[in-house]
Amino acid sequence: MNVLTNLKKLRTSSEFGAAIGDLEREHVEATAKVDKLEAGREAAIFDGGDLSKLARDISDAVGRVQTLGVALDGARKRRDAAIETEDMAELEALADGARKLKTQLRAELIAFGAAAETLAGHASKITVMREEISRTNKAVLRAGHGEIQVRDPLYDLGKKLGHRVPDPMRGLTIAGFWPSDGKPAALTGLKK
Repeated sequence: MNVLTNLKKLRTSSEFGAAIGDLEREHVEATAKVDKLEAGREAAIFDGGDLSKLARDISDAVGRVQTLGVALDGARKRRDAAIETEDMAELEALADGARKLKTQLRAELIAFGAAAETLAGHASKITVMREEISRTNKAVLRAGHGEIQVRDPLYDLGKKLGHRVPDPMRGLTIAGFWPSDGKPAALTGLKK
């Protein structure tokens, strides 16, 4: 009966799983005992056995089989309920982790938006300076003094890298880090 008395202490799905294994073994043994006792009924009748005692033993054994069957059904239901509860607890833990990540992500997006604004400010200054160098170079060329032209550093960088380097502001706009209309990026709205 020990396995039955321990059922009250079980809480987790693994505990119920272990108990179900024990209950199934005991149920098989109890059923075999009933079969054995039933097989002895004829001998008790014809060979002078104690029929009353045999009937009590069979009744006890059948009761044990029924009790173990009820215990098995109950343990299986409780194991399934424990699995569901444990799964839900695991999902809630995952959701809590995702909520924490959301807070961190929001902070990163705000920092990214601020960095994009800073980059856009630098890119805008670069564009103005490049335009001024370009205007100066055109004026120098028109005057016929190409030898005093000032080369654009991006041109020099492009030659060094072996490919054309895009205008920084255009690069930010194309990459989607800054809108083409020059208004603050949508990410800055996260500060609210």
